[in-house]
Amino acid sequence: MDWAAEQEARIARRLPGYHSDGVPPAAPDLIRGRGLGLHPVSQVLHWTRRVPLDTHLAMLGSRSYFSTIGPAAAAPVLAAERAALRDVFPDGIVEEAYALDLTVTLRPSAPF
Repeated sequence: MDWAAEQEARIARRLPGYHSDGVPPAAPDLIRGRGLGLHPVSQVLHWTRRVPLDTHLAMLGSRSYFSTIGPAAAAPVLAAERAALRDVFPDGIVEEAYALDLTVTLRPSAPF
């Protein structure tokens, strides 16, 4: 979503500890490479939710890159995000999009 990319860019400019790391797409190959006879299967699950702006900001403010700067430094960043998101979501309801990287590892059955 465009608004989320814009939010990430704003936060990255203001918070030096910001990161947007995800699960590497090579996770199944890394698991297979361990030589343990494991058979990983991967899937990316996409979902969205609609939440009040306050809920979105509370979740955002709970991230480690905000906690490391403390409440006094986080407050103006979150206030700026509130103002920016009010322009995008004038009704105060934010639509968040998520992608869940899921890897399930199956082990072959042991012979009896």
